[in-house]
Amino acid sequence: MVLPVRAIVVEGGSSLIALTVYTASFSGRGQCSKKKGSRINTSRYVLQHHAPLAKVRKSPNNVKQVNPYHKPESLMKLNPRGLVPTLQYDNKPLYESTVIGEFLEDAYPDHGSRLLPSDPYRRATSRIWTDFVSTRVIPSFQRFLQFQSNESNGSFEQVRDEFLNTLKDFTKAMDKDGPYFEGENPALVDFNMAPFALRLWVFDHFKGGAGVPAEGQGGDSEEIWSRWRKWLSAMANRRSIKETTSEREHYVPIYQR
Repeated sequence: MVLPVRAIVVEGGSSLIALTVYTASFSGRGQCSKKKGSRINTSRYVLQHHAPLAKVRKSPNNVKQVNPYHKPESLMKLNPRGLVPTLQYDNKPLYESTVIGEFLEDAYPDHGSRLLPSDPYRRATSRIWTDFVSTRVIPSFQRFLQFQSNESNGSFEQVRDEFLNTLKDFTKAMDKDGPYFEGENPALVDFNMAPFALRLWVFDHFKGGAGVPAEGQGGDSEEIWSRWRKWLSAMANRRSIKETTSEREHYVPIYQR
């Protein structure tokens, strides 16, 4: 089911810019979740967080939800690859979650919370760790989830430990107090990581657990895992996260494909 959509009209300086956001709907039967936004999706989190796009949070008609297996012609015309998220800005397309996040930071620099630090060095290191999520965490997440034991691809423990080590490396780079990666306020790096951090339950369902130790059971790495849990709790309890996260049963059929 594809929901109706209206362009989002957002003030940008003295001009009005029309924005339309295409995001995926995963509900198992092609129906959209009862929640606003039925897929964990980095750009949805970014849009919910970013003040110029407050109307996205207030009206479900501001977002066009599409079945990823039956993509509408309107999306394909904007983005021939059919990727979501796709942002239509002034009748021009943008896609890739991180690109959209940085675009919103550049297009609306004086509106609301910043998605990147103002200090040039911290801004650069934040981009490094945003890229780390895309190039290290997500691939190891997928390898772990898709792992099938055979002689050529190593052991289950090796694949699991590779994934856990990416989480530890990410966590060690965080601000020591937090609760977010850069400190008191969430940034693009947090929203890039959140969709996968909040899906760790899929390893409980398919793999017998992700291997993240419970509180007090992290051994020599307990300090790192304690900081991880603090970050994860902060992200999971954000209103924008809660409003754009579907019930777990909608994801299981997708991961079984």
